[in-house]
Amino acid sequence: MARIDKLGEQLRKPRPLKQKEADQAELSLLKRIADLLEQGQEASQAGLKDDEEKLIRSFQLLTLKKQQVFVNLGEALIGTPLPTDLVKLVPRALSAPAKLELELEELAAEDRIAFMRDLGLSGFARGDVLRQIFTGMGYRVFFTVGEDECRAWPIPEGTTAVDGAGEIHSDLARGFVRAEVVSFDDFKICGSMKEAKNNGVYRLEGKNYIVNDGDIMHILHS
Repeated sequence: MARIDKLGEQLRKPRPLKQKEADQAELSLLKRIADLLEQGQEASQAGLKDDEEKLIRSFQLLTLKKQQVFVNLGEALIGTPLPTDLVKLVPRALSAPAKLELELEELAAEDRIAFMRDLGLSGFARGDVLRQIFTGMGYRVFFTVGEDECRAWPIPEGTTAVDGAGEIHSDLARGFVRAEVVSFDDFKICGSMKEAKNNGVYRLEGKNYIVNDGDIMHILHS
């Protein structure tokens, strides 16, 4: 509110037209957001355009940031659906027995598998949480696989193959020829790169190919 009052005072003073227009744009935007907050709504509901978001970025409004809700379940609630009201309010909410998962992580692998089977747990929530956070932030992840190393590379959604290659090393982007690509899901079904090629799911893509989440890429370059 202090910024709104200050902008109102500045607009009443003689100032260059360009500065007045900028102040008026900021004032109108802040009033719009303030009205939402006073109604108990979030700043993210203002539907800001990129230039508007940039205009008020310095305020670091918490309700303008993306959110991820995680529900910590007790053992008795494992496998039960989240309350309908919560799902309606937060469709992307995740749930897991966090304390139990932490205890299971400390067990030997054989014991952990046995306990998880008895409890009806197919896996840990960590992967789903990280995946949803990355997706919510507008990022995707592709993989590179070598004889001694497998690496994951986070990239903004819509990144092309040549720009993805540049994330690995600038030389790969400069000399980019093509990318050999197989999705992780296809790789998992086939079991190996050889079988992926035999089944026709290992393909060649050019520099304008949009990298998908979970792609395994081998960059060919000159």
